[in-house]
Amino acid sequence: MSQGWDFGEAFEAYMRQKREDMRKKYDRVLPTGELVFNRFEKAAYLSCGEGSSIYDTSVVLGGG
Repeated sequence: MSQGWDFGEAFEAYMRQKREDMRKKYDRVLPTGELVFNRFEKAAYLSCGEGSSIYDTSVVLGGG
């Protein structure tokens, strides 16, 4: 493997920072996917209405 930028290391550092930010701001720790994806954007994509949110781990049947 070449030296230099490593996606795995960069992703792990990104996730550590996201996790720490969430803990400091909201005093909670979420699953990794919930830190990566925006639950409000997902609800908007499915036309769920203003202020709605859907966690990334949710399964939506017939949403569209």
